[in-house]
Amino acid sequence: SVLKGLENISPESIIIVHDVVRPFITPQMINRLIENFNYEKEDALIYGIPIYEALKKINLETLSVKQSVDRNEFYLAQTPQICLSGFLKDSIESCIKDGFIPGDESEAIERAGGEIRFLPGDRSNIKITVAEDIPQEKIGNGFDSHRFQAGDGLMIGGFKVPYSYSFDAHSDGDIVLHAIIDSMLGSLGLGDIGVHFPNTDKWKDASGEKLYKLTNEMIKEKGYSIKQVDIIVILEEPKLTPHRDKIVDSLKKITGLSEDNIGFKAKTSEKMGFIGNNEGAACLVVTRLNK
Repeated sequence: SVLKGLENISPESIIIVHDVVRPFITPQMINRLIENFNYEKEDALIYGIPIYEALKKINLETLSVKQSVDRNEFYLAQTPQICLSGFLKDSIESCIKDGFIPGDESEAIERAGGEIRFLPGDRSNIKITVAEDIPQEKIGNGFDSHRFQAGDGLMIGGFKVPYSYSFDAHSDGDIVLHAIIDSMLGSLGLGDIGVHFPNTDKWKDASGEKLYKLTNEMIKEKGYSIKQVDIIVILEEPKLTPHRDKIVDSLKKITGLSEDNIGFKAKTSEKMGFIGNNEGAACLVVTRLNK
């Protein structure tokens, strides 16, 4: 298929070949490949990653180990790969003429005596060959709400928002972290926050951060890690927009997520219900976990 495409491209074109079974490629990866390719000094530039597992040479018939190999001398080649179209076309045609099927475009270029350089790749750029290669994801919904009581601030995502009220709760009442915890547990069928952290003396005044870290250990034991949260806080007052950056920074620190994986919105209930009467607040969360 690559050769068919090359037949319609000028011989001196710079081309990029990518494997369709690597669906997690990003524009940044493609741009970095283009920016680093020097066709005057090299014939191909390809992405690759180190091998961290022990590497063995085996007998294909018996599967017995013939020799352990120094993994530090090997890289796993990835796509996209960049090169000049004419050289790649000649290299592939030479392989076909010899009855040789290259594993990728760079192998054809290597066989033709070309100079190939690696660019450090990204492990997220996985190749989906068998069903087990498909990332396993879990999605969970979480909810928490608390009424107000006289106090000096509301715990929202690990940050104390200044206010004349606090949450009336057994712990610190952090509706954001509690809803995140609820969604994490629910995504794996582990119950809810009340099951694991009931209203007992043990959890009296416990911080949402502490409860989050304990919950995170639970999901790690199941082989999962948190990858994304989308949060909606519903309250009339105080307005959270002036505090949004500090709340998100706090969530980044607690969860280890990057800012582009933390959605945070504040809404009102348009003066309806207990929230509209400024008697309390609520939070809705959707969380994504990866195995």
